Amino acid sequence: DGSTDDTKEVIDSYLYGDVRFSYFKRPEKYFKGASSCRNYGFERSQGKYIQWIDDDDMISINKIEFQVNILESIDNPRIFTTCEWDFFWEGKNMEMKTLFNNVNDLSASNFYQELYKQHSFAPIHSFLMSRELILASGNWNVLLTLSDDAEFLCRVLVNCDKLVNTTGCDVLYRSYDGERISQLSDRQSLKSLLLGFHLMHAHLKYKNIEAKLFFEWKLRNVLIKYWRTN
Repeated sequence: DGSTDDTKEVIDSYLYGDVRFSYFKRPEKYFKGASSCRNYGFERSQGKYIQWIDDDDMISINKIEFQVNILESIDNPRIFTTCEWDFFWEGKNMEMKTLFNNVNDLSASNFYQELYKQHSFAPIHSFLMSRELILASGNWNVLLTLSDDAEFLCRVLVNCDKLVNTTGCDVLYRSYDGERISQLSDRQSLKSLLLGFHLMHAHLKYKNIEAKLFFEWKLRNVLIKYWRTN
């Protein structure tokens, strides 16, 4: 994303002799930001399935293998998959979380019901989805800085047939002291967050998917977090 440190040199040391990986720098004509870089990465990618992951998060070594096997056995590009996850920091005892309680798959409506019931979320790197499903859902919204992953995932959910669970693998969402984009609470971040919710509501309403309790819960959290924001 236009970093001026030694990122390229560090990455090049891993790329040397391993043709499975490629490194691309965001062109100047693209917006700066995570969503723009994801869109550019997707444009340059060639695979049947796409794994989104930020540089400070982790996936288990077997995650992609297990999820590809699940999706290949189903053979429906409009079905995507997720897995267990947990927050991570040094010394933390892992307590894996899942939205799948006694079920193997979820519709978009069921997904938002579970988020509300558990007061939880699902990190974007827990999913694996087909190129075809992404093309049907559209690119990441480069105007969003907060809720960009939630808004993108909402479009995937309303365009999918269902979401299935993959067992035996997991991902970790890093939590640490300092500013992560998803933790920012300034005025511009609030505007982005609310715009993301507005778009999500429109996507779901267009497909006649009810998620009232989910949005009420999320907006209460916004009020508590931002009530002193100028």
